[in-house]
Amino acid sequence: MGCGKSVAPPAGEPSTETPPEKKSTKATSTDLAKLQLRRENWKSNQASFYSWLDQTPEEALEPEIEIVDPHHHLWDMRELAGHNLLGIFKQQYYMLEELLDDCVGGGHNVTHTVFMQAHSFHSADTDPMMAPLGEVLMAQGVAA
Repeated sequence: MGCGKSVAPPAGEPSTETPPEKKSTKATSTDLAKLQLRRENWKSNQASFYSWLDQTPEEALEPEIEIVDPHHHLWDMRELAGHNLLGIFKQQYYMLEELLDDCVGGGHNVTHTVFMQAHSFHSADTDPMMAPLGEVLMAQGVAA
């Protein structure tokens, strides 16, 4: 016992350990202010993103052919606040509306697509090994 190991009480006896404190999941005014700032940053960057995207319009060559998109990601990286590492991360927000625009609005006949993780929406208030479940919960919410 002197090595820092805890020993479970015998069966039927109550534990004397105090449970660890759980973090509150309520949004604070600071959290809401950060979210509002992210939304404002995205709105200001959205026009320049679509201007960049419109530089290379793509016409569907055979729009009648059904396409199964091998994968798509969903993410919200607005916390980057417009910063773009080496100019390779053009779109900081890609959710259902953007996916539908790509699948339906581009003239292609995309009939299916597969969700793949993007290492986003990880839960910050849980064990690091369980953090990716936040992305699973987000994907289930989008699919609902």
